[in-house]
Amino acid sequence: MRAGRKHSSTGRIRLTASAAREPFFLLLDQPEVYGLPPDPVVTTRDLPRMWRNAALAAAGIAAAAIAVGVAGRA
Repeated sequence: MRAGRKHSSTGRIRLTASAAREPFFLLLDQPEVYGLPPDPVVTTRDLPRMWRNAALAAAGIAAAAIAVGVAGRA
C-alpha cells in the first residue's frame, strides 16, 4: 500500500490528506521552456557502475590502510 492511500472496507482506494500534497506538474510547453532537458535520462541506469566504483575505492582505501599498518610495524 502506498503512503497517502488507504483501502476502505469496500475495497476502493480513498485518498488521505497526505496524498493531496503529492506534487503533480502539468507542462503546457516544451520541456526546454521550463529549463528541463529535452530527453530526460533515468539516472538509476548508472547505479551498477557507481556501486562498482565505490567498491573499488573502498578496496583501495582498505589496501592503503593495511599497507600503512604493515609499513608502520617494520
